[in-house]
Amino acid sequence: MLANGEKQAGVSIYWVNEAIDAGDRCGLRVFPIEPTDTLDSFIRRSKALAAELLIEVVAQVAAGTGPREPLDLSGGSYFSWPDAAAGRRFRAAGRRVW
Repeated sequence: MLANGEKQAGVSIYWVNEAIDAGDRCGLRVFPIEPTDTLDSFIRRSKALAAELLIEVVAQVAAGTGPREPLDLSGGSYFSWPDAAAGRRFRAAGRRVW
C-alpha cells in the first residue's frame, strides 16, 4: 500500500472458512495512510487498530450480535507480499522502513 501511494488502508475481521480472507466480514476499520508513515509506524498502527477491532467483534459475538456481511472483493484492493518491483516503488516514493 505504501509503495503504491494508497491514501487509506483497512483492517478486517472475518469469519473463517476454507479460503483466505474470504469468509463473511464481521468487522472493518479504515484509516488514513499518513505521508510521514514508515513501514514500521504503519504496521504498528494497523495491528493496534486490528486488536481493538477484534476485541469489539468478540464482544459482539459473545452478546449474540456479531455482524456477518458477505465479502465483496470487487470494491477493494488486496496487496500480496511485496516483490522487488514493490520495493523499488517504495523507495522511489521516499518511504522508509524505520
